[in-house]
Amino acid sequence: MKPIFLSLLLGFILLSGASFAQQKPLLERQVTVTFEQKPVSSVLDQVAAQAAFVFSYSSSAIDVTRLVSGNFENQSVREVLEGIFQGEVHYKERGNYIILTPAPVSKKEVTVSGYVLDEKTGERIRNATVYDPITLQSSVTDEYGFFEIQVKNPAAEDYKLIVNKA
Repeated sequence: MKPIFLSLLLGFILLSGASFAQQKPLLERQVTVTFEQKPVSSVLDQVAAQAAFVFSYSSSAIDVTRLVSGNFENQSVREVLEGIFQGEVHYKERGNYIILTPAPVSKKEVTVSGYVLDEKTGERIRNATVYDPITLQSSVTDEYGFFEIQVKNPAAEDYKLIVNKA
């Protein structure tokens, strides 16, 4: 009876480890939040609770007392953060934390990020190439259709990115 119990226990551990490894990244977890003139800190608490992780930030570096409004239904955490901060804050995942830091202010280089969607179905497209035709800087969308690219010396608001998918 002992070998059967040990086999079952080992199988359970392996299965739970495999399912944990396949969890969505924190920034890709879907949330539904609505807020009207709420402090950023309150909205971050709501998002973190719903998506089961923790935000880490310095309240002296990020204005978390600013009042914001928004309605996000089944959107990724990344999309909610973009809606709240509009490019003024960078975020990265570390374990069960999303770390928020102020975005550097530079006119020589701009970070452009977003999702590539199929215009007919609205589904996100993975492994699409996004590139700047002038500098040839490029990025490939991840499994969730997200890309991030550095555009150097953008000409005012007149720069273009090209998306290509075989």
